[in-house]
Amino acid sequence: MKINTLLDIAYQSPLTGGDAVISARVILGIDPDVENERRTKSEYVKPIQTNPTINNIRIFPNPANNILYIVLDNSIDGMSSVDIFDLTGKVVYRTNINATLKLQNINISNLNKGIYSIRISTNN
Repeated sequence: MKINTLLDIAYQSPLTGGDAVISARVILGIDPDVENERRTKSEYVKPIQTNPTINNIRIFPNPANNILYIVLDNSIDGMSSVDIFDLTGKVVYRTNINATLKLQNINISNLNKGIYSIRISTNN
C-alpha cells in the first residue's frame, strides 16, 4: 500500500472511515490527540518500532476488539511464538506462528477488555 493512500485514510474522520482510519493511524504512528500538523511523508517511511536485529514489526489495530494483526519484517523467518501479557505480567494468550507468512492475525475476542503487552520471540 502506498504511503499517500495511508495518509489519505488516516486523516479522515473515524466516524465516516471506520476501522480503516484507526488502522492507518496505527500503521503510521499518528496520534491525533497530540498531533497539530501533518508530518512530511518521509517521516512515515521510518519504522514505528526498531531494535538492532529486527527492522520493523507492526501490530494493529490499537485498540483491538476481536482480531489483532501482526506484520513481520523480512528478516524474520521460521517459527515464532507470540505471548500476550496482562498488566500483572501473567501470560493470558500464547500461540506459535509461522513467521514466513509476513501477515498474521490473532483472534483475541476471548480476552477481557484491558491493557496488554505482547512479546514475539523468534529462533534467531
